[in-house]
Amino acid sequence: MKVKLLQAAIAATLVAAPVASAVADVKIFGGVQVEYSNEDLEGQSAEQGVDDTNVYSNIGFRATEKLGNGMTAIAQLSFVVDPADATTNGLANDDSFVALQHKKWGFLGMGTFTSPYSTTGDRLDPFYETNLEAVGAGGMTSGGTVLGHDGAVGSAVYYRSPSWSNLTLDFVISPDEKNLGVKDAEVTVQDGDDNDFAISLSYEQGPIYAFAAYGQNNIENISTEEAFKIGGQFSMGAHTLSAQYEWVTDSNSLAAQNTNANGVSDFSEVTNTEDGDVWFLGYQFKMGNNQFVAQYGQTDSEDNGNDSEYFALGMFHHFSKKTSVFAGYSESDGNNNEADREVVTVGLRKNF
Repeated sequence: MKVKLLQAAIAATLVAAPVASAVADVKIFGGVQVEYSNEDLEGQSAEQGVDDTNVYSNIGFRATEKLGNGMTAIAQLSFVVDPADATTNGLANDDSFVALQHKKWGFLGMGTFTSPYSTTGDRLDPFYETNLEAVGAGGMTSGGTVLGHDGAVGSAVYYRSPSWSNLTLDFVISPDEKNLGVKDAEVTVQDGDDNDFAISLSYEQGPIYAFAAYGQNNIENISTEEAFKIGGQFSMGAHTLSAQYEWVTDSNSLAAQNTNANGVSDFSEVTNTEDGDVWFLGYQFKMGNNQFVAQYGQTDSEDNGNDSEYFALGMFHHFSKKTSVFAGYSESDGNNNEADREVVTVGLRKNF
């Protein structure tokens, strides 16, 4: 009897093993962030609120399967959400794709991806996706397609190379122009042309990170919008310095000093087939579990003078690698007084 019970137990274990293995290959990841902020737009009454309108909060599922010979299959579904919004609480698509990855030739996937034009600059700003961020505030370009530092590229093919002497190439293309700004609620229009793309080349070794990126947005019957940037980051002990310089030509889809759907003014863009440039400087100092941040940016338009300046000062206190609280002050000043903005915020973030 004992032998039969042992045989049954072994058989049950063998049957359950593939299921357990499959579960082990699926990971859940994400983060939740909420801020209490006071925002003052020129010409309007100051408003207080609790929100995550810059869409940091997210949840995702990632499945991997080793296929042998250095090949891995990857499937990912991820979504963003504002946890403080009691009226919708709807999920919006974020980086979601199916891909193959090989240790020698790199990553090739299809689906929705954050543009490499965005990711190279986003990591320079610790306040990215908070009310203190440089994006759309005068220090970095905004927008929801292959250009700027918001949104994601839908209906896309993405390639990332393996590291060659610490150099990595990233390339995304949307062959049928369905690159909607899924992270930016007000960007929902397809512009009707093909083959929008972005490409970046980055170098990272030790305390040095440097990159160059280019993006092209084909707008049907109007023009080809282009953006190019260079930047980098250098760390030395407790100190970190960051810098980025962007220039755009024939910009049409990006707004200049307009109030977006969330009531936040977009300062760092040029519009109406304009040319212009945007630059950003950042400094970080770490002391124990505290991270102090100071940032400055400036936008210059060559055509109609839509110039602006951005400044932010604040800090993070990291309770752990995945839990932190932050606070700070940000100011954006445009040449149009009605676009001036001041914000004070305190936020709590928990990743998992």
